[in-house]
Amino acid sequence: FPLLERTTGGLSRMSIIRMHAMDFQPHAEGFKSGFVTLVGRPNAGKSTLINAIMGKKIAITSDTAQTTRHRFRAVLTREDFQLILVDTPGLHKPHDALGEELNTSALKALEDVDVVAMLIDASQPIGRGDEWVAEQLSRVRSKKICVLSKLDLATEKQISAQREAAEALGAWDAMVGLSSATGKNVDAFVEEVVYLLPEGPAWFPADMETDQPIESIARQIGVENTKYFFVLFKKFKGMTPRQFRCKAETSPL
Repeated sequence: FPLLERTTGGLSRMSIIRMHAMDFQPHAEGFKSGFVTLVGRPNAGKSTLINAIMGKKIAITSDTAQTTRHRFRAVLTREDFQLILVDTPGLHKPHDALGEELNTSALKALEDVDVVAMLIDASQPIGRGDEWVAEQLSRVRSKKICVLSKLDLATEKQISAQREAAEALGAWDAMVGLSSATGKNVDAFVEEVVYLLPEGPAWFPADMETDQPIESIARQIGVENTKYFFVLFKKFKGMTPRQFRCKAETSPL
């Protein structure tokens, strides 16, 4: 089933999927499943975390803020659980029409989900934007996990300060520090999410990893790689073939 943002008869599309799944997706006792939303300020590492969890490129990643324009899902299925991961545009205080549109999409992702994970960059001080996001989450009934991301870019002193500041943002059901780049504690995050999930059926086939067509994923990867083209163009512009070859062999991007 495609997971659309529209609602039908007052029920969210996810709720309808749940009802249909109960009819034809029997599950073993103790099997857990549910929808997990990742939220946070732009560039908090949401897409990178999804890719780390899935072990492959599913979501676009970029140094440019607000790269993720459309909601989509990745599906992680194991013998005893199934997670449906919802990626969103960076949730932030809106400053223009585009920002408001992205916030609307991100806030919609909080509806009818089982767990909300708020990502906070451990290498950057918590600011008003993080406080604003946490305030939005205070109205959500779902289980909430605070994730300190990018531990590989932060010092122990920064991590300690971020943990203390994050604890003051709200009431969390769990808190995890991780690095999607190195893989540190990514599995621990999945374990925390699974612990908070209810028992339920598998909403999707075990071999399904995303509801995005391959064309969409390829297009997103193309957008992400555009910046590297401009880096190459600027670096090698005006060189002779010999100069280009020598520069390419000795200079990293």
